Amino acid sequence: MDHPAGAPLLALCTALLWAVMLRRGRWAALALPLGALLGFAWVMGGFSASPRQLPERMPLLALGALLLALPLAVGARGLIAGGLVLLGGVATGWWMAGAPLTDADLRRVIPVLVLLGLLVPLLHRGAAAPWRATVAALALAAGLWAAGTPGPWLLLALVLLGAGLPLFFLGQPLPEAALLPFTMLLAAVLAGGLLMRGAPADWMAALAPLGALLLGAAPAGRRGAWQAPVLLMAAALPGVALAWLLR
Repeated sequence: MDHPAGAPLLALCTALLWAVMLRRGRWAALALPLGALLGFAWVMGGFSASPRQLPERMPLLALGALLLALPLAVGARGLIAGGLVLLGGVATGWWMAGAPLTDADLRRVIPVLVLLGLLVPLLHRGAAAPWRATVAALALAAGLWAAGTPGPWLLLALVLLGAGLPLFFLGQPLPEAALLPFTMLLAAVLAGGLLMRGAPADWMAALAPLGALLLGAAPAGRRGAWQAPVLLMAAALPGVALAWLLR
């Protein structure tokens, strides 16, 4: 039961079971954050209310992402949905920066707060179209593997990929209740390797999903169903290749 493949498989099976039971209804979108939550908890051995290590923050972040997704599953739209996206970015940055509470600590982690606070809405916009979230999750996992990023970040990326597979392969845009948790967790895993080591290879690994979502979005949007994921993967490949070369 301690095999590394257990966590992604648990995330996949949980998400698949939830999505099948709900039969693609509005609440079926919660399959992604629910699967990620259980998978992250498996990887980190449970939940830590006061995490000492950066990866230990991921299970509680997944729980927070699931809670933020609940209003979207109910049907929140417009300004409320936009406010939840902004809140998700701020919460992700604050939590991954160590949950600072004092002015001195806040000033020290301003770069992390700003980076993730802006990255979550940017990823949310870029991953909205069909196949983009799929390729972004795959590109992140490939980049982390190519870079040899230390720690459990590759396993966490595979958990996120597994949790999204039941929704990814519908070939449709992710529902809002899945899209927000996905972008929060994608940004957190992406930033994890940078915050822990920050080697050139880690930066290239982080550029792989960004290349798919930002550089590949325009050409993929004008192509057919099978061409779009190919173009998105082509946009992600330079980051993976450079991560491998710089490793």
